[in-house]
Order: sequence, then C-alpha cells, then structure tokens
Amino acid sequence: STEVKNNEDSVEMDISDDDEGPEELKTSNCKTVSQFAKDSGKPTTYSCYVQERPAVKVEYYKSLPSQKMNDRASKRLARWEPYWEECRVFATGVTTPVQERTFIDSRKKISDTPNTAASFKLKHPVTSTNPYLEMRSSSDKTPVDGEYRVLIRMLPLKVSDYQKKKRADCHIWPIGTYLQLRSDPSQSGKKATPMVLQQRKQQTHDLNAWYGICKHLDLTSYMKSLS
Repeated sequence: STEVKNNEDSVEMDISDDDEGPEELKTSNCKTVSQFAKDSGKPTTYSCYVQERPAVKVEYYKSLPSQKMNDRASKRLARWEPYWEECRVFATGVTTPVQERTFIDSRKKISDTPNTAASFKLKHPVTSTNPYLEMRSSSDKTPVDGEYRVLIRMLPLKVSDYQKKKRADCHIWPIGTYLQLRSDPSQSGKKATPMVLQQRKQQTHDLNAWYGICKHLDLTSYMKSLS
C-alpha cells in the first residue's frame, strides 16, 4: 500500500505491499508509523486482494536509496520507457520490511500483510512542480507531445531474466499496493484519500497468482489544485 501526504511545504508517501524488503540498506534508528484505512470489496477496491483488509497500523524502519540506486533507476527508465522522458526526480524511496502490524477492529483471521512499507517526502510540491506545469491539462485527459506530468512509478530492485523478456522495465506496482493521499501531513486527524490504481489483481482460483496491467499514477491534477 502507499500513502501520499501533501501540502505546500511537504509531501509524504507511505507504502505497504506484499514484496520482500531490500537488503543491506541504511535505515533509520527510529520507527516510522503509518496507518491505512479499511480496504473492502471483491476484490478489494484499492489493493486488489481477494480478502477484505481491515484498517491496519504498521511500524517499520525507514530506508533511503543510495545515489547509485537512484542513478541506476534513471538509466533504467531512460532505456525502457517508450513515452516519457524524465525531467526531474522530486522524491525517491525504498520499501523495507514491516516490523509490527496491528489490525484495527477486526475479529477475522487476517493474512500477514502488508509485509513491506516505505516513506517518501517531497518538499514544496507546488513551487517545485509549477515551473514544469505551466502548460498542463487535467490528469484524466490524454497527454500530448511536450506536455509535463507528475508521475509516481515503482521499479523492482531485482529484475529476473524472465521479467526482462516479458515487459519493459519502466514501472510495476508491488503486489497489493495501497496508496492514499493526505493534503496536509501536520493534520494527523484529517482523513486520507485512497487512490484506485491500475495494477495486478489477486486471482480467486489461485491466491498466489496476480494478473493484470500496471500503470503509473498521474498526480498532476493534485499539484494543480495546490497552486
């Protein structure tokens, strides 16, 4: 799952998902706590699980990617992305293992998810993105050549030979990604808005199978609303 908390001073993004966390990363000594709202439906509306997930609080140690990892990600996107050219990276992060999880108001037996989480922060999103978004349309319209967009994309740290043959290495949501936006990180009591992502869905006939197309998340309209 992912959470993006957003105001003019900062943007924070918290992610939890079903993938294993990275190894040998420098992490904070202080735990980060993120809370995710209930996700219901068949499959669930936001994280695309077969089983409903109650509200959950997760605790994890925040990690940051190295400069080498950032450079490698940019090279991967430059090589594989057929439609978009990277102009600026506003924020990056790495998912790490969840240390503790607490399900809220649940009497059902819940699987051990989310398994990994991350936290991202973007300072001054409006002033950072406005120079690129002077000529922009709403996110729900098809982009035209030369138009700038603010996108969230995720890349796996390791890509198998099988994956390289099957798809372009430009974006894939981790299994069971849940993303929510918060307009102001300082207002802890303010409700976050969950986002519907185009991502793989868990299959009822085989819970280990996740099929479907992943698409990046376009946040351009949210930047526009803050200006």
